[in-house]
Amino acid sequence: MSYEEEIKNNNAMFFKILRESRPDLEILLNLFEDGKINIAIIINFIYALNKIINGSGYGKISVDIQDNEVTFIRGEEITKIIEPIIKER
Repeated sequence: MSYEEEIKNNNAMFFKILRESRPDLEILLNLFEDGKINIAIIINFIYALNKIINGSGYGKISVDIQDNEVTFIRGEEITKIIEPIIKER
């Protein structure tokens, strides 16, 4: 068996195991491969999301893109308050 055939077989086995155990991860991997998306971008987005989740639970994430490159991923945690501007006496 050639090296290329061995890699092809290993990948097929890996995706079979992944499909059976974590179909959600298989979908993500397929999206990365089909769209050629840089996984580092997704990792940084999840990191920003995780900071919000582990903080107040409120916030926003913005992604800046210029010339088909992600230049910034900003995760901003906010404090949610529901208070009137003018307090009644």
